[in-house]
Amino acid sequence: MEMESLHQKLAGIVERLDALVKEFVAAGDEEKKALFTKIEEEVGKLKGSASRHGKIYLKATKNYLEKGSEGQ
Repeated sequence: MEMESLHQKLAGIVERLDALVKEFVAAGDEEKKALFTKIEEEVGKLKGSASRHGKIYLKATKNYLEKGSEGQ
């Protein structure tokens, strides 16, 4: 039962992308552009369900990049 609960909490989390997004949010504007490119590259390497989850990270960071922090 505990493992099932843990799996549900972690569903959709891609550790490599999670770390990059944390850097992205803390970065300045120019750094954000470079990190977005890294996120795109990482998403391109993913397969299966991780790829679907990666696209969510990509969409969120793209929206953040386009709208900036004031859009949050």
